[in-house]
Amino acid sequence: EQQKLFVRFAQGSEQTYHEYGGSGLGLFICKSLVDLMSGTIKVSSTKGVGSEFTFTASCPVAEGDARISSPLVTVRSPILQPDGHRTVPRTLLIVEDNPINQKVLKRQLERYGHTCKIANNGLEGIQSIEESCPDLVFMDIVMPVCDGMEATKYIRASEVGGGTTKRLPIVGLSGNVRR
Repeated sequence: EQQKLFVRFAQGSEQTYHEYGGSGLGLFICKSLVDLMSGTIKVSSTKGVGSEFTFTASCPVAEGDARISSPLVTVRSPILQPDGHRTVPRTLLIVEDNPINQKVLKRQLERYGHTCKIANNGLEGIQSIEESCPDLVFMDIVMPVCDGMEATKYIRASEVGGGTTKRLPIVGLSGNVRR
């Protein structure tokens, strides 16, 4: 079953589709993105218990205003170092309009000792960042009121306008598959 997980339109088994639904594209898209970033993605699974997915990716810093500098970042997920030790607990902001996605992501991140705050749309996310700057933001891309792209543009413009050299890490999220 694990061999099928990263194949387009495939799922672990017929029962998986009937029980959970889905198109069989999610992990294929994840693998494609990780491959584009010269990374690796792996799964460790115990039947009836659950699965853990980990990935590595090398992400160069985007070109932009010279006042903002950030080193090349390598991300490892779940929030564990290669030797299995947890990272330092961080304050994270989840900007997501779907209550189920909020709950799942928050629960997963809190398991690793992180403190999570929730914002329901990009506008609430911007306000939350202005009140107390988190260490990292998980930003849904498609939301009502103010979407993730607009909120991120505003945040980046505020960083440049404020003359800061610290760039807030923002991880874009989407469950929206389009043809």
